[in-house]
Amino acid sequence: MEKYVGRVKVGRMSPREGAELAIIRLPVKLKNKAGKYAHIFEESENEIRIVFSNSDAIDIVSCQYPPVSSDIEERVRLLEKVVESIRKTLNEKKQGS
Repeated sequence: MEKYVGRVKVGRMSPREGAELAIIRLPVKLKNKAGKYAHIFEESENEIRIVFSNSDAIDIVSCQYPPVSSDIEERVRLLEKVVESIRKTLNEKKQGS
């Protein structure tokens, strides 16, 4: 399921003084993703997962992590990530209300 797509350098952009953004340009292979929404999940400190969608909202259940191994500790760790992601989404929705 996982496939290496390419390598890009993370750039910086300062839209205004005091604000700095990290900018990632996708490889040419992914040009069909232009115009879509990118839903970004933090896997760990140095890992993110991007889910592309035509909608600005995303169904968290459809983005569940598949079990990587039969190792119970790994499966619990992945489950904790899903729960934390759901918790963050609910908190964001609550704050937006």
